[in-house]
Amino acid sequence: MNAMPAREQETHILLVEDDPADARLIEIYLEESGFGDWAIDRVQSIHEALDQLAEQDYAIVLLDLTLPDGTGPENIRRIKAEFPDQNVVVLTGFDERVFGLEAVQLGAQDFLVKGDYDENSLAKTLRFSIERQNFIRRLEETQKIARIGSWEFHPDSGRLILSDQVLYLTKPDDNEVKDDVPSAELNQLLRRIHKIALSGREINLDTRIKISGHGERYFHVQCRMTRTSTNQEIVQGILQDVTDRYQTEEMRKARDLARKSTEIREQFIASISHEMRTPMNAIMGLSNVILTGDGVQGEQKQMVQAIRDASDILLGIVNDILDFSAIQAGKIQFREEPFSLRSVCRNLEQILGTKVKDKDLGWKMHIEDQVPDQLIGDKLRMSQILFNLLGNAIKFTEKGQVGLYIELKDRNAEKVELRFRIEDTGIGIPEESQQSIFEDFNRVKYQHKTYEGTGLGLAITRQLVELQQGQIWLESHVGVGTTFYVDLGFAVEPKLTNGHVVNDVLKSSEGAFRGTILVVEDHKMNQLVARKTLERQWPEVQILMAENGQIGLDMLERHHVDLVLMDLQMPVMDGYQATSLIRRHHQARIRQLPVLAMTANAYVSQDPQLHEKGFTDFVLKPFEPEHLFARILQYAPLKAIRL
Repeated sequence: MNAMPAREQETHILLVEDDPADARLIEIYLEESGFGDWAIDRVQSIHEALDQLAEQDYAIVLLDLTLPDGTGPENIRRIKAEFPDQNVVVLTGFDERVFGLEAVQLGAQDFLVKGDYDENSLAKTLRFSIERQNFIRRLEETQKIARIGSWEFHPDSGRLILSDQVLYLTKPDDNEVKDDVPSAELNQLLRRIHKIALSGREINLDTRIKISGHGERYFHVQCRMTRTSTNQEIVQGILQDVTDRYQTEEMRKARDLARKSTEIREQFIASISHEMRTPMNAIMGLSNVILTGDGVQGEQKQMVQAIRDASDILLGIVNDILDFSAIQAGKIQFREEPFSLRSVCRNLEQILGTKVKDKDLGWKMHIEDQVPDQLIGDKLRMSQILFNLLGNAIKFTEKGQVGLYIELKDRNAEKVELRFRIEDTGIGIPEESQQSIFEDFNRVKYQHKTYEGTGLGLAITRQLVELQQGQIWLESHVGVGTTFYVDLGFAVEPKLTNGHVVNDVLKSSEGAFRGTILVVEDHKMNQLVARKTLERQWPEVQILMAENGQIGLDMLERHHVDLVLMDLQMPVMDGYQATSLIRRHHQARIRQLPVLAMTANAYVSQDPQLHEKGFTDFVLKPFEPEHLFARILQYAPLKAIRL
């Protein structure tokens, strides 16, 4: 048994016609057309039509232009005023064809001349009108999604037809403004556009309108003047809200500008750092050489010491500015590498030993036996944290002692948490200043003495601790001393793999280097500093000098060398290129040489090329002599060291 076809949905039509004969003819035509199932309601006046439209939805209104309570264009105006989206097809007499055209201009979909249509043309006109209306509605929905509106301006009559979306996009946040009334800002914009379009020019531009309650909104406008078949001028245009695009673009520009500014700032600071560190290396290095000699005594020695101390303060300021800049830019990276805790602490002890000795302070360092030595973490950042805190302790202590104590707080199979305690018997920190001591550019004011510094050291230390998920706090009493506590976690390396060995750092007093060192350095002052510093410490050392990487490689071919001190920035061939070639050299004695980068670039520890290019480690200029000596003894072959 064949299924019955589904009944086609009824199409509701409101027929507004006072002539019974015309009304009946339309009903007969639609019944005989075979183009659908029509449901027709008939009324005889505009008043009845408005009441009916208020009660029920109709797919189409067939509207006679001549009715008892209204004639001509007034009928269409009244319907469109209350039901602007209603689909209307006008019925007009043969001699009223001109009124049909005007009705279409007022918003009717189409018009039919009585006596000129049959059942087929009537049904097709109504179907096309309904489909056209549905298409317009879909187009309006699309425009709404795309935030696009359209308009049409007839200069002959001054009539302006705006889509709902144009009104919506430009409507101010003002309850007194009607939905169908364009704002003053929109009227002003359209007047300018119409003037340009009527001159024959096409408009394709972005503009902005200040809309009350919504601020400035950006719009893309396209508009041009066209002519109808009767040679009438019409200005047609579209307007699209592109505020989100503009805001995104402005945000992108602001982000790019901020990023560029940050890069420029970093480059500037790094460049200034490098340019300052190079002469400071000579000042501090030669001061150390003079102070360790026997020819300077009395007042001259005091003046050289003052030069050395002033340079040390200046270096501390440069380091603080660099670290603060890196943290603010989010450039701080933490390495996860195996290291020896006790070696790092002994290295710090060496570096700070001179300062402690100069102030005639006592020094104590104690690491609990249960604290593991082999850890995985960022030894450089740990050293920096301890160096900052111990440096402050020494700086603010005039008599008594400074101490570093490390204890095991917690441990499991994979991780340990250590507590570092830095104690001093210094001047202490007033209670009212303890809460702000870790803030940027904070300097505690003391009544009887001013201490040099940027006020950044403790702020940097706090951020380095917290960026590693650690904690830092203090206890202090004025005139008694201060204790800083730092809790940091580290992974544990129970057994080092791949044959990796962490060398125990020798104190410079425990060994004497008597081999050959190649110094690859283009700066004459730095060459002098390196030579004098090494020869004063180890009289048996042999120093070879090369002005660039290429000369250094040539010298390695001709001489037996135990260790290379390599500058990074040099003409002809820089340190990165030279070290990369050393690591690929066909001779094993050259390929396996320890190469220490000597650089004034404070960001060298964050440079991935340092290890990728084969550097063993680095020494930052200006260097502490004890630090340089310790690094050389750590990596030089044992045959070149006399114990």
